[in-house]
Amino acid sequence: MDGLSAIAVLCWALGAAASLSGQVVDASGSPVAEARVFLESDLASPIRMAQSDGNGRFTFEQVPPGRIGVFAIGAQTAFGGETVTVTAGSQPDELMLQIASPETVSGTVTNHEGEPVSGARITRVAHLGAAKVAVPLAKLGEYGFETPRTDERGRFTVPLVPRGTDVALKIDHPSYATEGVPRVAAGSRNVRVSLHPGVVLSGRVQSREGNEPVPHAGILIRSAEPPHDTTVATTDGDGAFRVRLKPGVYAYQAASASMRSPGWERLVITGDSRQQSIVMRMAGASTLRGEVRNAITREPVSGARLSLLAMGNPADMAQTGPAGTFRLRASEGENVVRLESAPGYRMPEQPALRVQASAGEETELPIFWLLPNPSYSITVVDQHQQPVADAAIRMLRPDQFGWWRADGEGRAELTFASVPADGVVIGLAEHPAEPEGAVFILSDENEAAQVTVLPYGQVRGTVQNEQGQSIEGALVTAVLEDSPDGNPIPLWRTVSRSDGRFAWDAMPAQASVRCMVTDIAGAIGQSELFEAPIGATEELESIRLQGGRSGSSMHGATLRWWSKPVISGDLPGRRTARQEAAVVMFVAPEEVNMVIESVAKIKHFFNAERVRWVVVSDGVPTLDASDDSILVLEGERPMRASTYLIAPGGSVILETEGLPPLAAVRALERFE
Repeated sequence: MDGLSAIAVLCWALGAAASLSGQVVDASGSPVAEARVFLESDLASPIRMAQSDGNGRFTFEQVPPGRIGVFAIGAQTAFGGETVTVTAGSQPDELMLQIASPETVSGTVTNHEGEPVSGARITRVAHLGAAKVAVPLAKLGEYGFETPRTDERGRFTVPLVPRGTDVALKIDHPSYATEGVPRVAAGSRNVRVSLHPGVVLSGRVQSREGNEPVPHAGILIRSAEPPHDTTVATTDGDGAFRVRLKPGVYAYQAASASMRSPGWERLVITGDSRQQSIVMRMAGASTLRGEVRNAITREPVSGARLSLLAMGNPADMAQTGPAGTFRLRASEGENVVRLESAPGYRMPEQPALRVQASAGEETELPIFWLLPNPSYSITVVDQHQQPVADAAIRMLRPDQFGWWRADGEGRAELTFASVPADGVVIGLAEHPAEPEGAVFILSDENEAAQVTVLPYGQVRGTVQNEQGQSIEGALVTAVLEDSPDGNPIPLWRTVSRSDGRFAWDAMPAQASVRCMVTDIAGAIGQSELFEAPIGATEELESIRLQGGRSGSSMHGATLRWWSKPVISGDLPGRRTARQEAAVVMFVAPEEVNMVIESVAKIKHFFNAERVRWVVVSDGVPTLDASDDSILVLEGERPMRASTYLIAPGGSVILETEGLPPLAAVRALERFE
């Protein structure tokens, strides 16, 4: 048994396996008979194959929990598939695998000196379309597929790529570190890849007891940097392995048929020398089984996430399915099982269990009993005590991204994945059409509260150093004074302009606030406590920073968002884009889907023809869905703010963080 099969055996030993079924269809939705369907349960496991019947249907039995890749190919089609999460005790939904016309991707691989590299293998192709899956080309050899390789000129061609889809590539060569191409369009003919020698990592795997070499163990070495590429290796008969890695931070773990290393251990490849070495210790493998249940109804809790620590190292993660059960892979000795989260439930006072695991045995854990989170109800009314239909509600404590939407009577039921231990929640209610809002505080479970939105006040101020000179680019944060635990609760953020001035036109009246200011060097200052008057302007005394240093502000400048590469959506022409009002939000790749979902919930408030919403990611995200009215681009934030409101003509009129006030976007709609 080789190392890859060993890890597969270990995964399958977890039990609670599910069946996975579905249908293969073509681009028109018609069933595809006799398509070959493949399943990959993890990076280190071999793939399995099934064949679709006359109706395009297929089934895999004994599918282990985890992220499972399923992909298919028919006669004269490309690969197509999906990735599905299987949890312990669950029965996954039926899959619909659509396979399309084939396209190719070709290019050239060179080394760090620009010389062509022959014999480099393209081992994986990840499909980045609406249906996402990674096709492990290196594992398909036994099924008659040849792994693409570079020729003597360094040229390669990857066939069977679905037409119209972007893909990512992974390239391996024994003399170079693994390299990836994060995104390239199907049909590209001039992809350029540069390989680097990297650092040779020599490893030896030994048993914890007796220091005996462990042959045929599977080694996973995962990069700590996005996109978290993983290198797979196998020990030889003497328990040794050898790989090449680029300098960076990694985590590594080993497993065989009956043994595991104690969790993911940290590895730093410095690049100071051409070689590094490590010794890994393995102990007998074990399985931990448990349940998470509602303490009131005794019903199972689905979606709870649990982690496992072995000898202080992160070892495994699990998520409960509909039956509330989970299984974790452990090594013998002391392990710590921790409940990380359970949406809709309070965390227990003791969220962690210490468990002594025995080699080759399955240990049943005590049940995690959880209490449901409290729920809150509010009704939003205006100054005349009339309900505010479609009021937008944003939570400040707990801090949650996005809006709730009140119904036609101004009512909203607020439920949370997690709440503070004291049960106090704080939010902001905004009128969907008028510049009105209010901060509200709820403290009792099932409390029904009425929130009256009032005309916003305006805040003006100046940031200066001790000599009275203006400080540009300082971050100004309005912090609520009413914090139950003393931790600051940000209400809004903006940036001081070239003259040191800052302004905020959506300040809820009657909220006690002070402005905290930090410059680019970390100097700190603050305003006096104040309350903005209803519908009027509050001019603050100058906020002085000792040794304050100026940075930069984008206010009044042109933000050329239209010049950035497109990830999703249709980019308008430069002249058209420059004349549009826009809300441009710079986010991390993992936040893109959350932002799109949040904006989609409230875009009905706004005139799509008057304001364009743009999300800019500082890396290539994996999109769960697309929205034609929300453009996704690639790029880095230009200054300290993450969100910019841009007037027609391209100039920035507001710099802030996160979601902008609805009133500011309404004002942007009316901007001429």
